[in-house]
Amino acid sequence: MKISVQRSGGFANIGAHAEVDTSTLPREKADVLNRLIRGAAFPDQPAPPHRAAGAADVYQYDITVDDGTGSKTYRADDLSMPEKWRAVVEHVLGKG
Repeated sequence: MKISVQRSGGFANIGAHAEVDTSTLPREKADVLNRLIRGAAFPDQPAPPHRAAGAADVYQYDITVDDGTGSKTYRADDLSMPEKWRAVVEHVLGKG
């Protein structure tokens, strides 16, 4: 499985990007990321992009998950992101 996270926006527009391929990770690390992805409960179909009210200066995240059968991109900002998605973002960006 391949997961990428693209962070954009924010007050200073400081972006970040990271990609992880679980097939290249040690087994323990791949298992952790797979659990986070399953626990994130991403919907079957990504919702149309939207920004939360008052979100002009917050980070926006594009989370792309490719499970080998195709990729889906989910978008959220700091105000609207579910906590379970945040765990995936932090892990992929190296903060988890």
